[in-house]
Amino acid sequence: MPPTPDKWLDYRHPDYTANHPRWTFAHAYYSGEVVDEGLVSTYLIQRAQGESDESYRERAKLADYTNHFATVVESLVGMMFHVEQKASRTFTDENGRGLGSPEDETSVMGRLWANADGNGLGYLTLFKDLAVMLMVRHAAWGMVDGPPEAPRLVVLPPESVVNWLPGPGGAVEALVREDVDTRLSLRDEPESTAQFLYLTTEGWSRWRRDKQGKAIPMGGPGAQGTWQYETRNGERTLPLFPIVLPLRRHVGYLLAKKAGAIFNAESTRDQLLRAASHPFLLIHGSAENYKAVAASIRKGARALHVPTDTPPYAFVSPDVSPATVTSEVLKRKVEEFYVTAWREYGDAARERTATEARQDVASGVGACLQMLKAALDDAENNFLWRLAQRAETECNDRRPLAGVARPDRRLESEMAEPGKRGGADAKAGHRLRRNGWKQPRGHGIGCPGYCGAESAEVADYVAHREGGADTPLRDDQDERAAQTEECTGEMVRSQALAR
Repeated sequence: MPPTPDKWLDYRHPDYTANHPRWTFAHAYYSGEVVDEGLVSTYLIQRAQGESDESYRERAKLADYTNHFATVVESLVGMMFHVEQKASRTFTDENGRGLGSPEDETSVMGRLWANADGNGLGYLTLFKDLAVMLMVRHAAWGMVDGPPEAPRLVVLPPESVVNWLPGPGGAVEALVREDVDTRLSLRDEPESTAQFLYLTTEGWSRWRRDKQGKAIPMGGPGAQGTWQYETRNGERTLPLFPIVLPLRRHVGYLLAKKAGAIFNAESTRDQLLRAASHPFLLIHGSAENYKAVAASIRKGARALHVPTDTPPYAFVSPDVSPATVTSEVLKRKVEEFYVTAWREYGDAARERTATEARQDVASGVGACLQMLKAALDDAENNFLWRLAQRAETECNDRRPLAGVARPDRRLESEMAEPGKRGGADAKAGHRLRRNGWKQPRGHGIGCPGYCGAESAEVADYVAHREGGADTPLRDDQDERAAQTEECTGEMVRSQALAR
């Protein structure tokens, strides 16, 4: 049962509270949202002294953000997947039991290879999306979703999982926020409603807030269901699991901070150049003479009268030396940014032997890629472990359905040391909003037909042990429900006889 307080949906995990500002900050600089009209005032800092509101608004409208952060992230991820074709994955055992071949479109793996998230993104494409998310946000959540005959892999941004309860086998409870489009037609006014998916080791249920802010359960198809998942140690767990870049520092946030410093320095330099490019005309003489000259200028006059008893008119402008100094400092900051993010960049002009170059890369960008590779390895194996348990509930084959893949992706010498690489990621194909996960109508986590099963590891593949229970089905699914119930009953009876 869920927690008893009426407003438990508002509770947040301490790690979520501590890291949410960092996730938001890093994402804004990676995506370029820092120059959006509604956000630029948050990231472009106004001088506390000497800058008027009018001058700041002008500077904000002209803000020009050079996205070095995105360049670094995408370059590193591109290097990571440059050797993707060398990856070795095993989805079946020597007897042909497992998830099937990616070339077989009728198998579980064949369907996932072409459409892993249920929205058209391929299996490998989802890895790349996850790698970018880890480099920017440092963390993500993975989940196996959908019915056994058509599972899908979901990657949630860390902002979506707002609360969780850790256990011996991973999280044993979790709360996922979903922003749902409630329209039934394009003729309806767009409206997004926040709802929550409450996950336990026994199953799931959907909740929302009423007008008084109290937590109330939702009804109807897809509002609740059961499942059963185990860890490799036989402990009950969720189909949801965390994915974390194994570095003690928040790489994306620190790079975003440096990108923010460069962004503000560039804006200051541009403002200095803009001021220097608009000189003032110095007019000598009486006030009457000034008014007469100003009126002539407004009318477009190309010649001005200078009284004989006054000095010649002249233009005056701010000194450009501050802009020159700022440009030099900016140049150095950009170099340091790339040196920090990509160590060999700063020594690119130095002559090195091939061995020295490999050593420099291995201790710089290669070390980071090794950590990213390790996170993707763990993610893919966690996906496949849970995917195996979900796939085993299919009725047409009582044999073990999933051999846990053992990918071996070796990074080339110019990138990192050889190592194993095996993981899978997915993204639900839904756009992330700043306050959570955007979920199109009818494609939520825990849709009708959602079920699972227990399993235990036997020689690198998963053996079926018990059947799961289907969620409530619609009236037009009665026939499928009866087949599932009959199959599940036979599985349980078979296991009872075996015992």
